[in-house]
Amino acid sequence: MVSPTYFLINSAFIDNGYAGKLSAIRELCNGEIDIDEIERQLESIESETPSKKNLTKEDIPEIYDPYRPMKKLYNYLIYIVPTFSNPKGGTLPLESRTRLIDIARKYNILIVCDDVYDLLDFNAGKANHSYHKKMVYLDRETLPDGEEFGNVVSNATFSKLLGPGLRTGWQETATPKLAELLASGGANKSGGTPGHFNTTIIGELLKSGKVDKIVANLNAIYSKRAEALKAAVRKYMPKGTSISPVDGGYFAWVTLPEGYDNLKIAEECANHGVILATGDNFEVTGDPLGWGEHGVRVSISYLDESQIEHGIKIWGELCQASRKSPEPVCKDYL
Repeated sequence: MVSPTYFLINSAFIDNGYAGKLSAIRELCNGEIDIDEIERQLESIESETPSKKNLTKEDIPEIYDPYRPMKKLYNYLIYIVPTFSNPKGGTLPLESRTRLIDIARKYNILIVCDDVYDLLDFNAGKANHSYHKKMVYLDRETLPDGEEFGNVVSNATFSKLLGPGLRTGWQETATPKLAELLASGGANKSGGTPGHFNTTIIGELLKSGKVDKIVANLNAIYSKRAEALKAAVRKYMPKGTSISPVDGGYFAWVTLPEGYDNLKIAEECANHGVILATGDNFEVTGDPLGWGEHGVRVSISYLDESQIEHGIKIWGELCQASRKSPEPVCKDYL
């Protein structure tokens, strides 16, 4: 799991039998991840206990169901938010996406991508801007001859685009065969889509073209909020504070310099009506990397520009009070 990670995904994996099996892969600046570390971990595991690539029902008979197509069984799973990640806001470069897919094919890995922020691109429509190609599309375009399933599942949702109450999403795969396996899961087989009514509403919005207008409006609004956030951090936060680029999605990652008790300051902020999501909330369960020492996730999806500035001002003042530090000036890392 790429770390820091979406804070609720740990529970999803633990509930599905992965307790004690989760490993953290550090996200670096600007969305890059430590792919070398992924290969090192895989090589270490394989050297001790080599895995079988083409698993069959005889290998894991307890999950075989004679009334449904045979499952495609993978040896490993990688979870990642590759574009405008939650919580750091970074975007994995194209070269790294391609390399990660190559590794997945070598070691029989399923890459689960939460592609929920891709359309919230603040540079959309600008001259010479290129969109970030989803990993599932790269998987499809480079699918080896004879490969029936692929190695990437893309999860997406309308709840980030049209409203949080519309809990309706979709999945994409490199091949129809993998999509068919996802669709034939027990819950889907019995009840179909869990969001019949919401799906009907969204279908009408898509046919009318209103979804494009809604997304364009969100990008315009969020872009202004992102600029307000960056300006406020520069103005009010202590010298040496860094903020990630905010080019899309919901989130920015703010890192305090040495000498500040991040968790204690966050508690004091809460007493003043400012809620901060400190980095310890985004650790991979069982494999922490110390994100709570300096890191904080900040969201631009809810508050307007004046509210954002007001909250950052309070945060900066409490940082200064805790340290009595000099002039509050910080910088972006780019």
